[in-house]
Amino acid sequence: MSNSKRATYLTLGLGAALAVLGTRTLAQTFAPPSPVEVEPLVELELQALRASTSASPEHDHMPMEVPEGAPIPALSLQVSPDAVSGFNLELQLARYALGPPPTVDSMEALMRPTLSDMGFVEGHAHLYVNGEKISRLYGRHAHVPGSLLGPGLNQLTVTINSHGHQTWSVNGRAILATLFFRGDDLAHRFESFAMNERP
Repeated sequence: MSNSKRATYLTLGLGAALAVLGTRTLAQTFAPPSPVEVEPLVELELQALRASTSASPEHDHMPMEVPEGAPIPALSLQVSPDAVSGFNLELQLARYALGPPPTVDSMEALMRPTLSDMGFVEGHAHLYVNGEKISRLYGRHAHVPGSLLGPGLNQLTVTINSHGHQTWSVNGRAILATLFFRGDDLAHRFESFAMNERP
């Protein structure tokens, strides 16, 4: 299959996935594909999205709407090869207060939307590599070890999340950024609310 046809399938798959997010929870959105032959790149994308949006026993990754009147955050990703292993990841953020959660007495206190002194929603980020949640991010930079990457196509996805771990969303559309790459070559970039878009 040609690279242009593969890119078209990938773009259509992401577009279809985002179109459904407004009516279903993130965990419900990605049912297994029908038993029709599925292009391997699209199947990898679906597996990664299922994993990055499913609820875990530890936390509920349901969507949380950015409150009305609050600025809509923007998220883009940049990666550069690390001299020793893997990649160095940079989160490019606008209108978002990234940091660790405040000290509170209960998880319930973290389940409400919170705004920074500047009026931006606040929280942390979740990093997924090939569909598996790797860590929380409280800062803009992270290292992705080569041991987490497979041969061939790899996917890095970052979501921004409330302190209660819900994925920040706008009209049901999750705020996330994804990079697909082979080796050091970027194959595809997807950003639901990119830095270069107007809020």
